[in-house]
Amino acid sequence: MRRNMNKLGRLSYKRKDDLAHPVHTEHKDAGRLYDRTLERTKKQHWRDWLKRAVDPDIWTVHKYTSQPSSDGAKARIPALKHKRNGEEVIASINQDKSQALAYSLFLAKPADAGIPSAFVYPPTCCKPDQITVEQITYQIHKLKPYKAPGLDGIPNIVLMRCADLLSDRLYYIYKAMTERNLHYAP
Repeated sequence: MRRNMNKLGRLSYKRKDDLAHPVHTEHKDAGRLYDRTLERTKKQHWRDWLKRAVDPDIWTVHKYTSQPSSDGAKARIPALKHKRNGEEVIASINQDKSQALAYSLFLAKPADAGIPSAFVYPPTCCKPDQITVEQITYQIHKLKPYKAPGLDGIPNIVLMRCADLLSDRLYYIYKAMTERNLHYAP
């Protein structure tokens, strides 16, 4: 039945310019018949399953029939039981649930990180190489053209199209940044 509906759908698409062609109504009728048959089959399967339910399944039947109907597509987190300060607490509202999950999933920051406060880090092993204009041009051409612009708001496509004009100017900017050890603030 589904194959027939899909076949009629392809034929209907081929004749999309001729709206008076009978294949359009045949496709619509086949779609309606398929939907009705599918719904009837689902209901019949449910009835048959309920009739055949035996002892282990009877509790599942009770669970399905006694719960209020809800949207099965939406995620729902049941009430969470957790311990806070040695006392068992039940979180039933979303804010309490999120705090309970955060409390159980993310550990508290340790009081002592294990690094002495007066630790002296060793000096860097070497100075970075100088940046060249060719490297800048190469990196500009590696960009994805239509990605979202960065903090500067300049789209990558603009940089790519103007690479020959910008490379020399960017060279002096990046050179000054490396010489003075300047970085973006996080």
